[in-house]
Amino acid sequence: MIVCEAIIIYLLVEKLEVVEFKLKKDTLSKAEQKKWQEKYRCTIPNNFPTKYPNKWLEKWNIFPSKGKILDLATGLGANALYLASQGMNIIAIDIAEDAVLSIKKTAFSRQLKLHLVIADLDSFYLPENYFDGVICFYYLNRKLFSGIKKSLKSGGVFIMQTYLDPQIHDTCSHHRYDLKKEELLVEFDGFEILDYNEQTSFGIALKDDSQLNSTASICARKR
Repeated sequence: MIVCEAIIIYLLVEKLEVVEFKLKKDTLSKAEQKKWQEKYRCTIPNNFPTKYPNKWLEKWNIFPSKGKILDLATGLGANALYLASQGMNIIAIDIAEDAVLSIKKTAFSRQLKLHLVIADLDSFYLPENYFDGVICFYYLNRKLFSGIKKSLKSGGVFIMQTYLDPQIHDTCSHHRYDLKKEELLVEFDGFEILDYNEQTSFGIALKDDSQLNSTASICARKR
């Protein structure tokens, strides 16, 4: 069962063991996995680019030292690697196996420890009152919001940034959903909002510098 396998991951991480755990292949959505594999191959064929941590994350990195931080849809892992370099206990999840293996190589070369999980977030279990922080960048799955809220400890911090409607999509993009104006403020109304920002500009987010993009960013603390 997915729930049981996920619990095993958290128990192993709790013991500070180095864990690389892959869910059974039949628990992954093949269509979703193929889509995200193609996303990274579409970026630069056969070459995963070096990425820097998100500036919003750097601004609001107020997580406790050695805190348990969950990185949802980690992608190429720039944010997870950054937090791992700060001494935090990171669990990074993504459906794209190639991306996760790339993170593993980078972490090894930098002598960083983090816990990598290949899983479909549509069916992944999040334990309650477990994490000191949850981060999510350029991935929107509204079904996760409830689980994110429950998975955070009291005082835990949620940091997110993603696209805001309307958007001009390119052929190499897989962003099927965009946030509505102030949607995150409504969704996390019970949290203490430490900062919130909506902006539209050229050269922001993950798109080409010549493209006009809108994003919404939030940093919120669970009361």
